[in-house]
Amino acid sequence: MLLVSAIPLVFSVVVVNQILKDTVALGFDKSVEESLSHSVDTHRRYIKARRRAVLLETRLLAHNPALREALSAGEKKKAQAKLEGWIERTSDDHMRAASIEITQVAGEGSERFGTLRVSSSAEIDKKEWRAKVMSARVSAPGEKRFELKITWVVPWALFREYEDLGQVERSFAQLEQSQGALSSVYTQTFMVFSFAMLAITFLAGFFWSRATTGRLRRLAKATALVGRGDLDIQVKVQGQDEIAALTEAFNRMVSELNSAALRLAYLERVSAWQEIARRLAHEIKNPLTPILLAVQQLDHKFEDYIHDPQRYRSLVSDSMEIVGEEVESLRTLVREFSNFARLPKVAPEPADAAAFLRDLVRTNPQFAPHVQGVTAPETVETSLDSTMMRRALINLIENAQQAIDDAGLDTPGSITLSVSDSGEAAIITIEDTGPGIDPAHLPRLFDPYFTTKSEGTGLGLAIVRKIILEHGGDISTESPLSQRGGARFTITLPRAS
Repeated sequence: MLLVSAIPLVFSVVVVNQILKDTVALGFDKSVEESLSHSVDTHRRYIKARRRAVLLETRLLAHNPALREALSAGEKKKAQAKLEGWIERTSDDHMRAASIEITQVAGEGSERFGTLRVSSSAEIDKKEWRAKVMSARVSAPGEKRFELKITWVVPWALFREYEDLGQVERSFAQLEQSQGALSSVYTQTFMVFSFAMLAITFLAGFFWSRATTGRLRRLAKATALVGRGDLDIQVKVQGQDEIAALTEAFNRMVSELNSAALRLAYLERVSAWQEIARRLAHEIKNPLTPILLAVQQLDHKFEDYIHDPQRYRSLVSDSMEIVGEEVESLRTLVREFSNFARLPKVAPEPADAAAFLRDLVRTNPQFAPHVQGVTAPETVETSLDSTMMRRALINLIENAQQAIDDAGLDTPGSITLSVSDSGEAAIITIEDTGPGIDPAHLPRLFDPYFTTKSEGTGLGLAIVRKIILEHGGDISTESPLSQRGGARFTITLPRAS
């Protein structure tokens, strides 16, 4: 990145340096210098011409015959009228008579005449106009002498323009002397600015690329861990770019792999326990009949072998009772094992989950004390094997009933059944107000032969989960739901294809 950025930068510095030299040389052309000097000189001559014009106008007014006659006759009003008319005629945008003052200085009647002052009718702003007083002698017939003073004003802008032109001329001369250094300064400034921008861009790109490659390294490391069998790894998602999308996809993939691996491991464990149950049933079933026949024969022959029949009979009766109970327990165990081993294959068909759950409650009146009804929309389409799913749901509801009854609650417990549609799956929920499940038991709740009941075999919930997994769904548990307890089983079933 640095190399790709530096090559055009070096080329641009060379080009800019040449352009600056040509531009500076063009700006300091001799014709420009001559034009500036000519402008300053022209402006100076114009100001001098205006000054001479003001002086000339003053002298012309002093020799005006009409004015001299009016002054000689002592007619102030006539002289004033002449002066006012003269002020209006001689004023323009670049020169203006602001006021006129005439004072008699010699001759007869000086006390009677006094001083005559005439001002321009136009408004004069001292900030915009510069004043200059011009004097002249007026000789009137009869040896009368008057002093004429005219206050002329010219625009300040005229002098400012002259000063600005002079400053420009001096600056131009100074720049002309240092034109070589000027182009060098501009070139160096451009180089410093360009290299600073290059450095900032490079640092920004460096840290940005490090952040990007860092995320890729974490993703590659997580991929290696997944390859070694770690399916619990999750990579933190940062940003909203393509790498973030890739990381999210990777996390989803690992989660799905983990879920699939857990399901597969669970099904493998269940299959293994099925084989164990099949073999155990075979091993236990064979001794049951010989044991029972032996006890019966002992019962029939006690008169032949016992000298004290009454006492021997009591002993045999007790033995028969004990053996009978044990045999019945063995038969119950064998029956549970056989049922677990002979679970039929699930054959799901399209069905309405809401209607199925309502029909289940209707055809099982033993649920009435606890199950009040079913909360569900009109239809929730899914795929299920009605026989196998009925067996699974009955098992869950009976477990909830037993938990409520064993808890000995002061108020009657209840079981809530509901069906909902998540858009991608049908959700069946079974929630009770019983004592709940110990959180330490939740991870093993669906393992075969795990039970907290004194008389349970631990196969009921294992059978339930196996049925649901073979439907392509899953089951989860939450407990306790409140401080008083309670448990919730949530079954997720796929939508009908």
